[in-house]
Amino acid sequence: MASPRDQLLITLSEAASQQPEQIKVAEERLKQWEIAPEFYSTLLDIIFDRSIDVNIRFLGAIFFKNGVDRYWRKTSKHAVNPNEKAKIRNRLLSFMDEAHNQVSNAGNTVCCDSIKNCTTRLSQ
Repeated sequence: MASPRDQLLITLSEAASQQPEQIKVAEERLKQWEIAPEFYSTLLDIIFDRSIDVNIRFLGAIFFKNGVDRYWRKTSKHAVNPNEKAKIRNRLLSFMDEAHNQVSNAGNTVCCDSIKNCTTRLSQ
């Protein structure tokens, strides 16, 4: 059986395909996985792997950004657990070194939102 990273990479590849049925199945699988522990950390592994096709990495970055929007708050149903959040925070600045604009823009949006939210909480 393939590792979770390999399964996620295959599914992202299918979601980036040109075949509507394959895209639909892949998107449904991603929706099921988005609440699994370590999903977003594994997604970051793929996003930061420059040997992977940029279109797949970009799709992963969009999925990462949208998932953080939905599941980052501790009050969210299926919230990202604190240990995974710490791992993600430690890696977010790696987006600053990203060569592809599409991938870096999606990642930097998450970074900026994270910094903005942290600053807002500190000033309250």
